[in-house]
Order: sequence, then structure tokens, then C-alpha cells
Amino acid sequence: MKQRFPKNIGQYVKFFQAISDESRQKILLLLDKKNLSVNGIATLAGLSQPNTSRHLAVLKNVGLVQTEKAGNSVIYSINKKWFVKCCGDFFCNFEGISLNKKDKICKR
Repeated sequence: MKQRFPKNIGQYVKFFQAISDESRQKILLLLDKKNLSVNGIATLAGLSQPNTSRHLAVLKNVGLVQTEKAGNSVIYSINKKWFVKCCGDFFCNFEGISLNKKDKICKR
């Protein structure tokens, strides 16, 4: 019997690669509490500004963070809808896990 894989499996790979880095996890946790600029994130995460910018680019590339212009600054925020959708869609591919439509997350 041939194994069937989700058509968007590559999207899951990119998503999990993006969140597998410890610094990016710190950034996501910070953005979960408050929208911040690159410098604000760098300061709170204990990272250099160039390193923070690189991590933010990875997260933005997979849709986990979004930006908004505020004067001369760019403010980053977490894209919670996309985060939950990627996690929910991935885990709902496993047998015995179904989608809880009310919470939009997987529920056993």
C-alpha cells in the first residue's frame, strides 16, 4: 500500500525548521506578549540587532510574524492565526486526532 502524504508537507517542514531554533522561540514568546521593534526584541532576547533581524526574516518568510510601519520603525507581531493553523493542520494528519472547530486546534 502506497503511503499518502499531505500535499503541503513542505510547508510543515519550513514551519518546524523556523520554530526549531532557540532564539526564534524566544522571539516568538516575546511577541506573544507585546508587539516590538527589532531593537526591542534584540534587547529583551539578549541578541545582537543583526542576528535578531536575521531570525525575524526567517519567521516572516514562513508567515509566523508580520510587520507594521510605525514612523521610522518597523513593529513586529506574531501571526497567531497562522501559527495555530500550521500546528493544527499538521497534527490533525495523525490518526485519532480531530479538529476542535471551536478552538481551531487539534483535540484527541
